[in-house]
Parts: sequence; C-alpha cells; structure tokens
Amino acid sequence: MDVKTGDVLTIADLSKKGWQERDYSTSIKVAGKIPQAIIQEDPKLLMWYDKAVTRMGGE
Repeated sequence: MDVKTGDVLTIADLSKKGWQERDYSTSIKVAGKIPQAIIQEDPKLLMWYDKAVTRMGGE
C-alpha cells in the first residue's frame, strides 16, 4: 500500500485503501492492531474487514 509521509488516514481509510488496491492482507493487519470490540462498533471498518477476510478465504 502506498501511503506517503504526511498522509492522515483513519483506520477505516487504511482498511478501505487496502481493499481498493486488492491488498487484503493490509486491511486484515490494520484491523488486527485494534480491539475486536472496536471493529464491531464501527460499521465501515467492519465492512472493509469482513470483505478482506472473505477475499483472503477466511471466515
């Protein structure tokens, strides 16, 4: 994923960017750095995380 110095991105932005670039492992890694309860409370983050896991063949 190409993120330049000075870029300000939210966790959901990073996950979405990974999805758009078909870098699903980055979306999963980003989500892995935050508590699962937070992922479950954020609809956008949960959506991007779920999509990435599905594309990577996980459940």
